[in-house]
Amino acid sequence: MDFEQIELLYLIIPLALLWFFIHSQTSHIEDLFSAEVLAKISLNNHKTSTKTRLKLLLLSMMLVLVALSRPTLENGKIKTSRQLSDVVVAIDMSKSMLANDIFPNRFEFAKNKLSHSFDQIKEVRIALLGFADQAFLISRLQMIFPVLNF
Repeated sequence: MDFEQIELLYLIIPLALLWFFIHSQTSHIEDLFSAEVLAKISLNNHKTSTKTRLKLLLLSMMLVLVALSRPTLENGKIKTSRQLSDVVVAIDMSKSMLANDIFPNRFEFAKNKLSHSFDQIKEVRIALLGFADQAFLISRLQMIFPVLNF
């Protein structure tokens, strides 16, 4: 594993030194007061000690520094799962699609646009519906779409 910004990892050294300083530091306030008096004069009533909270803060800062240094894998395979999208295309096949306002007619234009858009789409399952008075299935969901001949 390599790091793109390895300079940030050098900042972990002072954090580690601070960790060991906090770990080795003993609190003398417990020696001065009894437990019940200490509970009454304590400002924070957290269940975790101040040492533990400081250590968790330092640990999170170390992990942020590792993330900011942008670790990368040079060689190796990463397994990813692919999810296919399902697309259903409905095309009008009524007689109004035979109008000549678009060359050669609306139906041929829609068919050409549809076949060109299928060439650009990857990893998508496509179904094709035709409709005029009623809807009917032309092609069920499949990965490789055949040439449109209808």
